[in-house]
Amino acid sequence: MGDLFQKFLNKVSRGYGQVDKNVFGGLLPGGAATPIGAAFQRSGIPKEQQPSAFDRRKASLIDAAATGISKAQPFVEKTIQSAPPTVQQNISRGLNALPFSANLFGRYYTGIGPVGLEIPEALTNEANRVISKPGYQQKLLNASREEEKSLSTILNSPHASGMNTPEMRKFVNDALAETRSRIKRMETGDVPYTPYSSSAETNPLTSPSTSFGNVWFSPDKQGYTANEKYDFVYGAADSKVPMVQLPGGIAPLDPSQEAALTSATGMRMPNGSVPPPSAHPLTFFGRSIVMKMPDKSFTYPINIR
Repeated sequence: MGDLFQKFLNKVSRGYGQVDKNVFGGLLPGGAATPIGAAFQRSGIPKEQQPSAFDRRKASLIDAAATGISKAQPFVEKTIQSAPPTVQQNISRGLNALPFSANLFGRYYTGIGPVGLEIPEALTNEANRVISKPGYQQKLLNASREEEKSLSTILNSPHASGMNTPEMRKFVNDALAETRSRIKRMETGDVPYTPYSSSAETNPLTSPSTSFGNVWFSPDKQGYTANEKYDFVYGAADSKVPMVQLPGGIAPLDPSQEAALTSATGMRMPNGSVPPPSAHPLTFFGRSIVMKMPDKSFTYPINIR
């Protein structure tokens, strides 16, 4: 799937003029006739500070693809739900044959959810390798306690930078509450697993950072268990976040359009390093779809033995 998406981007890059003409009837001079292009045209942002016309065209094609996929979702889900159980079982088996991130996303998109889900042993082994390291839990607990002290100090210092603004105080207060909640849960014996820095996997289709994400494991006599929810904080974001012109001449894009634009332009990483799976163009394409469609989150068990 990653290769197919890259080929799609490459095709757009090689022949965007003809694609524009065929798909949009030649209405894309400078990219202004697309929703993304028009948003930048209205924004008042100096032209030299805007994405190039080429990038806006490419983003508009990605946005159009995400829109089409998201609009088809209710029909796909209804068709699968009305199919005989054997058909649904075959679809579940087919999804299990995909890389795990694509498997989970397919279940989210189709509405099948966790029925018949198979988790690759390589992923549970990797999670076990990380959380079973000597001192892993204590190290995280100590770091969280230090974080709590720092946030408390900032919040209670009237002269700390930004503490005179309600927005900044709310941000720090929310972070402090989250840290205290994390400490309390670790003190009960639960173990947090965060693959974003521990995994060396760079493929967004197989990385635990784009499938498991952050997971809380509970120890038991046989190993660890988790009741994990596959969801997105940005699920159905377009229906939750109104598109408005922001101060400073920032283009009024829907969240899904911003994701499509980032998918087209890529994220610039320090020293030209390879983006992590969570910042891969394919991941942003998936985000654009999720932001446009209804939330289809589901819960599934993870067992480490």
